[in-house]
Amino acid sequence: MPLPDIDLKPYGINLQLKSSYVTINAYLTQERMDKAAVVGNKISVGGKQYERGDKLGEGSYGATFSCKGPDGTAVAIKEIKDGLISQLDLQNFLKEIIIQIILVEVSKTEQYGPYVPRVFGVGYDPQTRRGYIVSELMRGTLNGLTSKLSAEENDIVIPSSLDQIAHILDFFGRQVQFNHRDCKDDNIMYIRDGNRRFYKLIDFGFSCLKWNNLQISGGNVFSPTSSCFKRERDLGQLMYNIRRYTPALSQELKDWLQKSLMAEVGAEKCSIVDGCEIHGKKAIQAWKDTYNFFDRSNIHPLYAAPHILIKKLGYLREKKPFSTPHVVVEPRRSITRNSEKTGTGACPPGKIRNPKTRRCIKITSSAAKKAGLPAAALQLLPEQEQKCSAGKILNPATGRCVKIDGAVGRQLMKA
Repeated sequence: MPLPDIDLKPYGINLQLKSSYVTINAYLTQERMDKAAVVGNKISVGGKQYERGDKLGEGSYGATFSCKGPDGTAVAIKEIKDGLISQLDLQNFLKEIIIQIILVEVSKTEQYGPYVPRVFGVGYDPQTRRGYIVSELMRGTLNGLTSKLSAEENDIVIPSSLDQIAHILDFFGRQVQFNHRDCKDDNIMYIRDGNRRFYKLIDFGFSCLKWNNLQISGGNVFSPTSSCFKRERDLGQLMYNIRRYTPALSQELKDWLQKSLMAEVGAEKCSIVDGCEIHGKKAIQAWKDTYNFFDRSNIHPLYAAPHILIKKLGYLREKKPFSTPHVVVEPRRSITRNSEKTGTGACPPGKIRNPKTRRCIKITSSAAKKAGLPAAALQLLPEQEQKCSAGKILNPATGRCVKIDGAVGRQLMKA
């Protein structure tokens, strides 16, 4: 079933995202965005004025500020610092926002959703050619949190955050085949609700997803032919980031992350933490190498798929060995009613096919006689059904096990 259309107007983009779209580049123009302007410490987006406060962070593409809205509500505003000079810049900016809006829409009704910050507005300043995104204010980044904690505290916080993020990525993967593709602890923020932290993904400039038949990829780092969705990519990248760059990690957690970060490269296995030596050369020597490494079609991190990592985190909490196997329950074979009615397929244990009606019937003396079956039919129970427990014997007339010391049992023993 296709996902419903999304009206982007409430977000500040004059566009209806329709399920019939297979491309949207032609719609991504500056005229479709609400107007924005900056005067002093005031930022106006879509007719609403915000008072700029402290800088929360700065990346290669923009800076984010804590701002106060017209009703006093605290929000975050991201400003693209170098401007949207080319049409490609403008398209990538809008794609990043649309990806975030789609993720909001598909997860907003989930428990503790949405799993990304809510978007309150989008604006474009034609004078400076800068773009602005008004969104929900987060408390801090996962990187900022773990950098201040001790190794003992990170033993609790890091597995808990990985568990939440694995569930989030599993959900987005199933819903819209989403990959963040720049999944590091600086791009994960949290809010507090009492003593609990709830994590959300941010910064979707490199991200990719498939919404109905429309694939949207952000940024210029990945080629158009690059894989959009690899189930193990984001968690593999995040765990590598945590293992390599978190200042305080216990030896136990280091060892666990080391074991988690193994990959198959063709027929070989390698340690991602140690750089995965391929053809005598380390494939990862710096963070920038992770983009190409995890994008390669022949690289398969063994334990970074969300559902697998969730199991491994369960073993970690329960103090079980990393290699603890999980029980695989084989699906139970069942015979459909149609096969019983039409005379196709085998009958369930304890039954035999009536050649007159072609239905499966329970093997009893009366049923066999009524169906005109030979007496030998009573002996056709499966071998495992014929084995009675100690102290019992099979009554061929009824197909049931009876006590040897009972009246029927004593009679059968004499026969």
